[in-house]
Amino acid sequence: MISQDLIEQLMRYGTSTVGIITATGRSGVNLMSAEWTYLVARRPPHFAVGCQIKNHTTGLILERQEFGLTLCDATMASLANFAGTFTGAEVDKSSASGLRLREPAVTGTPTVEGGTLSAECRVRSVVDLPDYALIVGEAVWMTADPERNATPLVKHGGMYELGERILSREVTGSATAFPDGTVRLCASAQGVDDPEQPVPWTVTLSPAAGGPEIPVGTVRDGEDLDVVIELPRAPLPGDALIVARPDCRPVRVALPTP
Repeated sequence: MISQDLIEQLMRYGTSTVGIITATGRSGVNLMSAEWTYLVARRPPHFAVGCQIKNHTTGLILERQEFGLTLCDATMASLANFAGTFTGAEVDKSSASGLRLREPAVTGTPTVEGGTLSAECRVRSVVDLPDYALIVGEAVWMTADPERNATPLVKHGGMYELGERILSREVTGSATAFPDGTVRLCASAQGVDDPEQPVPWTVTLSPAAGGPEIPVGTVRDGEDLDVVIELPRAPLPGDALIVARPDCRPVRVALPTP
């Protein structure tokens, strides 16, 4: 059983970039805000948009089998709010103040100027859901301006912009023991300054019974470590590997016995 209160609050437990979706019909261009707008494939790019079946824009997209998409930046919060408040069946949203439409390059549907990225998409599949349709479109044209360094407009209940990058400088790892006595050690370092710069990863064996740690070896690698190592002795229950690098806090990785 899922409580109705939890269902009503679901939007507060995840985030997404707000998209403004455009579609064309007999009366011209319509647009709507879609908080469920996601990149779902890269080669070629595909975007998925969750649309209420009853929405005017949904009908236009399904009729024309194409749509425009702009991932909003933080300066577009007011426009996104307007586009998501009124229906294009009653209001000409294409005349909204501050809205600039870009002429289509490949399809017959314009996109909204601004944002972090815009794309013209052709519908490739539709997933029917309760009250919604998940429309998946292939991008046949895209544009972005990295020089703008725009901040995405994020939906998390309300609308927000991104905060500071997380630099936890923590290592997370796991060890897999093989029957031949070797161990595959996988670890990643979050928040390092230069993920591609090789730095020394130091591995030591921490005996379960206590006593001094036993050096295992040092490997120079980037943000991620993936090595097969030989232990100085057979692992015992409770043994662990201490994985460290100079720019992060070390981590204790449980060492399973084969």
